[in-house]
Amino acid sequence: MISVTGFIDILKNNQLWVADQSIDEGGSISGKPVTDSRLISRGDAFVCIKGYESDGHDYISQACEKGAAIIIQQDEFTHSLPAVRVTNSRKAAALLAKYYFDNPTAKFDLIGITGTNGKTTTSLLLWQALTGLGHKTGWIGTLGYRTGTDIITTNNTTPDIMELNEIFAMMVEAGCKYVVMEVSSHALALDRVFGLEFDLALFTNLSREHLDFHRDMQDYFESKYLLFEYVIKQNGTSIINIDDEYGKLIEKRIRAVGKFRLKTVSEQQGSYTISGSSFSTNGSQCLLSKKSKPAIALKTGLVGHFNMLNTVMAAITLKELFPDITATELQNVTANLQPVRGRLEQVENNRNIGIYVDYAHTPEALKNVLETLQKLPHNRIITVFGAGGDRDKGKRSEMLSTVLAASDATIITDDNPRTENPNQIIKDIVGDNNIKQPWWIVRDRRLAIEAALRLAQDGDIVLLAGKGHETYQEIRGKKYPFDDVQIASEMAEKTWEPEAEELVLPVEAVMLEILYHSEFVALNEAAKSLKHISTDSRTIKPGSLYFALRGEIFDGMDFISSVLSDKSNCAVVHDQACTEAETIYAKDTQAALGLLAGKYLQMFGVQKIALTGSTGKTTAKEYLANIFSQAGKTLKTRANENNIIGLSKTIFRIRPEDNFAIFELGSNHFGEIKFLAEVCRPDLAIITNIGPSHLEFFGDEDGVYREKTDLFRREIKTIIYPGDDKRFNEFSERGKSVGFTKDCDYLIAKIVQRVGQLSFKLNKQEWKVKQHVPYFIANVAFAIAAALESGISPTVIQKGLNRPVELSLRMEIVKLGKLTIINDCYNANPVSMKAAIEFWISYLPEKPHAAILGDMLELGIKADEYHNGIGELLDKLDFESLITVGNFSEHFHGSGKHPSKNPSGIFRHYQTIYDLDIKPFLALSKGEMVVLIKASHGVHLEKVYEAVRQQVMNHKPKTRAGK
Repeated sequence: MISVTGFIDILKNNQLWVADQSIDEGGSISGKPVTDSRLISRGDAFVCIKGYESDGHDYISQACEKGAAIIIQQDEFTHSLPAVRVTNSRKAAALLAKYYFDNPTAKFDLIGITGTNGKTTTSLLLWQALTGLGHKTGWIGTLGYRTGTDIITTNNTTPDIMELNEIFAMMVEAGCKYVVMEVSSHALALDRVFGLEFDLALFTNLSREHLDFHRDMQDYFESKYLLFEYVIKQNGTSIINIDDEYGKLIEKRIRAVGKFRLKTVSEQQGSYTISGSSFSTNGSQCLLSKKSKPAIALKTGLVGHFNMLNTVMAAITLKELFPDITATELQNVTANLQPVRGRLEQVENNRNIGIYVDYAHTPEALKNVLETLQKLPHNRIITVFGAGGDRDKGKRSEMLSTVLAASDATIITDDNPRTENPNQIIKDIVGDNNIKQPWWIVRDRRLAIEAALRLAQDGDIVLLAGKGHETYQEIRGKKYPFDDVQIASEMAEKTWEPEAEELVLPVEAVMLEILYHSEFVALNEAAKSLKHISTDSRTIKPGSLYFALRGEIFDGMDFISSVLSDKSNCAVVHDQACTEAETIYAKDTQAALGLLAGKYLQMFGVQKIALTGSTGKTTAKEYLANIFSQAGKTLKTRANENNIIGLSKTIFRIRPEDNFAIFELGSNHFGEIKFLAEVCRPDLAIITNIGPSHLEFFGDEDGVYREKTDLFRREIKTIIYPGDDKRFNEFSERGKSVGFTKDCDYLIAKIVQRVGQLSFKLNKQEWKVKQHVPYFIANVAFAIAAALESGISPTVIQKGLNRPVELSLRMEIVKLGKLTIINDCYNANPVSMKAAIEFWISYLPEKPHAAILGDMLELGIKADEYHNGIGELLDKLDFESLITVGNFSEHFHGSGKHPSKNPSGIFRHYQTIYDLDIKPFLALSKGEMVVLIKASHGVHLEKVYEAVRQQVMNHKPKTRAGK
């Protein structure tokens, strides 16, 4: 019970009193102070607080009806009830509560800890330490409060002043001699701790946070500094981390007061100095020294630099509270401290990955945690984080920048959206951060944790940031059970068996809106998270993202309705007028497909190898794949999928366990290699050669060179180029050359041909390969050079070379009866045609030779010239027969006077394979003969080969290739 006059005197002494009315000077306040009119009982004092959502002054009548004895208000009197008018009703409430509960904080040592990060950890470590030393200690903080081992939850880091004093009174009753308390800036700004008698105050650090509440950083700082004003008023001790810039400012202000008790903490020079720090997965240690006294070696099981600082702050507090504490006692205390729930809490697992859960939800806190994790042994760091709704929006994109700077892959997810639109929070986080950085969006936090753990491989670290100790997720104002530690523990034990072609990382609608600067039409929740990518409506699966590609014959837009009949699908469309639900517009859907594929690839920790060239790139790719697959799991381009569609399909097949990815890049228009390289962003790039290919678009070889070398004209770790082509001299300082010229970095020499095998030297090392075509050696050499540059040992490389290479329709040597067929129908240009002919004529030279040759396509205005050149070559050679097919290959007959040993040989030309009659040819070749079949793939000589094979092997007769 408090006398009214006594309370008014308290208000006057604190310069809060303005006036009173209808007061019984001899009366008293028999009830408790209350700030919520709904909780009033008869005899209580109702304090009118001006809140953000409501104003207590609006409930004075209701309070009186419920029996309030007195009103404490800021506004002018508009009633005749007993009331006191004050300048600040929050402070008045604090004083009223303080004296109603008999000034509990005067009955124990109250230790306040403030700062942006580290408050909870430091306070709980100090609580553990004091308890461990045998002192009955209370604690109040983010998680709630405790007078013993159990934590009772509260709504705020620092409870309402009424609840706070009630808790203090309980702690007095429980016999607490010390109380450790987190003090938030909100509590200080809103006078929730006004009038409390702090004996010690600690400052950890200050960085951007709560600017949704504070006007700016200065206002934020001034709120924090109030705690030290209270301590100075009590002649208490301030312990300040002066390695923080705001800590230096606090030190300066305190010293300016004149009368103070101040201790500074620094890794440079302070009242207490920290040195000799070291960290491991098992904990941290340092030396703590005070002026001229011997340093104390402190060890803790807590991981990381910031946890060591938190431990040191707790240890210094003990030194100030107990000056006689011995070094041994202090060492024992810190050694026995246990990690704090949700503060770099490690999740045990049997996958040899580090899983850590931390409350970090500010740029500075994230930076501290990630810097700690970077110092631990690891391969990659994968971070999952989000941002809380209805909070400081300005820090969101800064958080992503911080995480990207210290992580190898980042998954942006929901934190506690509260009442805010989660998609908008995600867009704020992305902000103006570069889309070419390794971040991905998985809004469902459970799926995000699952995705991170799927990505993580042996030796990786996964950080789940933002929620820490929280066991709920607040969405649209409702709290749902959610515990990062529990879910991570469950997911870590899970075995994933993805469907064929299923994405490791789901595609979110908001991700596409950000990438394409567009918005979905009427998106339904069922299509929120997509597991498959499709460009073919005939084979589409549920949960697919369909790209409506515009082709030469078909337009994907024609199949949109069919695709979207399954409501779990979404589509990217190139028609801006499309109003179908679950569609999003992109001007160029093919480019949109590539953009998403490139974004996806960034999330995987593979070494990326890209190669292009006029000829040999597929052969080189196959040898690369064989070699690198001996060193680790290897993804490669399938068949001839070397355009943007094929590259994207390859990328979407990637798996977290892949160590290497080998991408073949093809091009027939200017700008394609540049775009493909931007999509796959290789670590190592190869150009096998430059020759006359696709000249109808590139004009000449210089055009081909300009296009292909776009692969090198970017930031790239290693480039490997053909050293025999002097045009590549411009890359000599950046890359490594391969070739037969003496100044090549990788010099090919001493090729020896044996049955089924070639041996050669690359520099001084001898290599063997199961190959019969000598001109393939250059492609093999490029593969070896790439492997050596990647640190793969010669022994492993040779193992890869020993593996068979699948090169369908590329210089395949097939025995059909007495015929030896060299089947090379995959493609042809002047370079490969010349090389194939030279090999053919030299292969089994004792036997008669014949050839079926077709057009070399895409040579533009130089088609006649290049075909004539092959004709001139053939004119010089001795062979039995020549059949040609196409519009230009008639030039292969040259002068028509081949130096044939068999004047009765067949020399004929056909416009198409459907005109070709193979009967005379087969009749001629009843004896042994070496036959070369070669043309550009568009001529379809593979059908001729099949017809020959069926005839020779006595299959059903087919006298015409096309029938």
